[in-house]
Amino acid sequence: MSKRLTGIRTGLFLRLVEGEPGGEPAGGGAGSGGNPPAFEAVTSQEDFDRRIADRLRREREKFAGFDEIKRKADAYDAAEVEKQSDVEKANARAAAAEQRATEAEAKSLRLDVAAAKGVPAGLVPRLHGATREELEADADALLALLPPATGGGTGGTPPRPRPDSTQGSSTPARDNGSPERREQMYRALGRPVPSA
Repeated sequence: MSKRLTGIRTGLFLRLVEGEPGGEPAGGGAGSGGNPPAFEAVTSQEDFDRRIADRLRREREKFAGFDEIKRKADAYDAAEVEKQSDVEKANARAAAAEQRATEAEAKSLRLDVAAAKGVPAGLVPRLHGATREELEADADALLALLPPATGGGTGGTPPRPRPDSTQGSSTPARDNGSPERREQMYRALGRPVPSA
């Protein structure tokens, strides 16, 4: 028994020297001399509730202020995401603008080559190539496939016929003037020319 008393006295002395008031063991009742506290059985619901509440209080004290730290960390993370989102948006806008500029330069170069080579306007989008030399070679190949230009149309295409306003109507054709014109129309249709 004297050995146990010596351990308790040493533990109390150490706690007093370390500045723990009241001589209560640190860490929830464990003696600093290595002697565990005597086991006390839980005998009532109130005793059990008191011990659980005490244990919960100690755990909550460990994490006091955690909610504030978590809130600040969440705010920081949100700001980082927003900042990165702004950077990504700016990068996407820059990439889109660069792509539009590249496409405009390519279109301008295609138009220049087409004008210099005499490619019809309807065939300009068919020119392919990344450089002026490639576009000129493609224009030459395309022009070689087209029939030679005739004097009637522009760019090697024959002139289109004019529309006839009386075509498809149920009303009789208007008198187009001369009897020669009327005869010409009947012959073109393969009908006999009526006598006047």
